[in-house]
Amino acid sequence: MLAGLSFREFLQFTNHAEFEIISVAEIIKNHRDLSRMISDKLRPLPAFRKYLDVGYLPIFIEGEDSYLLKLNQIINTIIDSDLAYIVSYNSGTANKVKRLLGVIAESVPFKPNIAALARKLDLSRDSVYQYIYQLKNARLLNTLSSGGKGVSTLQKPDKIYLENTNLAFALKEQPDIGNIRETFVLNQLLNAGMEVNSPNAGDFTIDELTIEVGGRSKNTSQVKHLDNYLIASDNIETGGGNKVPIWLFGFLY
Repeated sequence: MLAGLSFREFLQFTNHAEFEIISVAEIIKNHRDLSRMISDKLRPLPAFRKYLDVGYLPIFIEGEDSYLLKLNQIINTIIDSDLAYIVSYNSGTANKVKRLLGVIAESVPFKPNIAALARKLDLSRDSVYQYIYQLKNARLLNTLSSGGKGVSTLQKPDKIYLENTNLAFALKEQPDIGNIRETFVLNQLLNAGMEVNSPNAGDFTIDELTIEVGGRSKNTSQVKHLDNYLIASDNIETGGGNKVPIWLFGFLY
């Protein structure tokens, strides 16, 4: 499956506004000018809210009111049919996979306890690992591990996220906004082809850069001891210093 639309691409569809791809290095160096340039053409925050809810797949063109219903139908098709190639997969297994996805959606970013999940879903530990791996391949989940860890099917990730923010709104009536923010940043980084790891401090690392994600009032307390960090802050149009608007990460691809 192909990656969904970036926030930049969503703006092309909905606002007919053309913008160049922006690199992380450009965000670090010039985020104030970049955000002002974009804000001069449109109001990014209302558009960003809509993107988080119903903007990742181009099916929004068919009508925003039916978007989440159609997304749920896509989820069901993937689980009921697309994963049917797995050995011993049946309708009972599909229901357990849906429950697994529901458990993750309730508390993303989800720090998995594989043994507890296996007991709750009446599955073997190996089956839980396998279904997480298959849901990731089907672009319903993203996983995050610390640097140096392998990517084996049976390797427990440090955190599990839904693949994109729209899935959260389809699976849960009122998803947690903090989780939505993290899901968005990880999704855009991965879709831009970056290797993302789980750090000891902050939310994500790419190369030597740590990214801490939060709201307008997010401070540097968790990362100020680090040499190289960014605060990806929600509900701001322009930032200052190491604090950048979170929506700028939507211009990475």
